[in-house]
Amino acid sequence: MSIIVYAEGGHPSAVGDLLRVVRSKASREHIEMIDSFDGLKERLRRLPRRINAAVLLAATHDGLAGLVSLREFLSDTPLILILPDQEKGTIAQASRLCPKFTSTVDSDFNVVGAVLGRMLELWGTRAVG
Repeated sequence: MSIIVYAEGGHPSAVGDLLRVVRSKASREHIEMIDSFDGLKERLRRLPRRINAAVLLAATHDGLAGLVSLREFLSDTPLILILPDQEKGTIAQASRLCPKFTSTVDSDFNVVGAVLGRMLELWGTRAVG
């Protein structure tokens, strides 16, 4: 099982909270923490991908645009997407990634953890890539 957690440019306390929640649902050896856009690109281009889920934090609109530019590589991966805000344009842009769940950087990450837990129950044994 492999869960990618990407958080570039997020507030350190938010990133820490997100990691704590993800680690409550999966053991450390199954979590790949990526903290740079180039690192994410490299990981997604590596074959076989073998990714069960991805939790992607876009702290800014530019960060979200970068993620959207990788949509080909994310198309088969169950995504949880954490957005900078709930503005109509932000949601529209995020929808291009077809996430299973969206949240915002100022939301309660325990909900993200609950959704991730359910995703892993449903799809945990099916690695994409």
